[in-house]
Amino acid sequence: MGGTENFYMGALNKSNNKGFTFIEVLISIAVIGVLASLLTVSLLGAREKSRISRAKADLNQLQNAVRALETDTNVDPNKTPLIPCSDGSMTEIYLHECKAGIQCNDGFQRWRGPYMDVVPLDPWGTNYYFDPTYQCGAGTSGCNGIGDGANTSRVIQSFGPNKVQEMNGGDDIVLVLCRS
Repeated sequence: MGGTENFYMGALNKSNNKGFTFIEVLISIAVIGVLASLLTVSLLGAREKSRISRAKADLNQLQNAVRALETDTNVDPNKTPLIPCSDGSMTEIYLHECKAGIQCNDGFQRWRGPYMDVVPLDPWGTNYYFDPTYQCGAGTSGCNGIGDGANTSRVIQSFGPNKVQEMNGGDDIVLVLCRS
């Protein structure tokens, strides 16, 4: 029995004296680096999805405010009649501005607001936009079922992650109020 114990003890002593080689340390660092970069990419993707979800929730709240303004005043934020949906002569407006009528009255008849205390910025720090002559693109988030530039739509819009208004697509996020 003593010979077997000595054999195992000798094996343990030999393995305790041996450390990691330089190559093993480099491989371990490389594996940790790859895993960290994959985790970072995954977190950034989740963060962007979260921002898009927040923008869509904001657009729904803004839609409720615009609908309340329309019900009270019978006009849109740019003070144009609700019918027709879009005739091409309407002007765009940022919804945080007083002249939009969401937060304060700028000459709207029968105004009963404010319809929102504060119009938030979108998740990328840009103001939300009301565009009565928007043309939906095939890739525009929120334009589901509306052909590529075939119809003019009245929308509430976030310019998306790149903060640039893009017609017919891009990364803009819109909520269609009506289309003609």
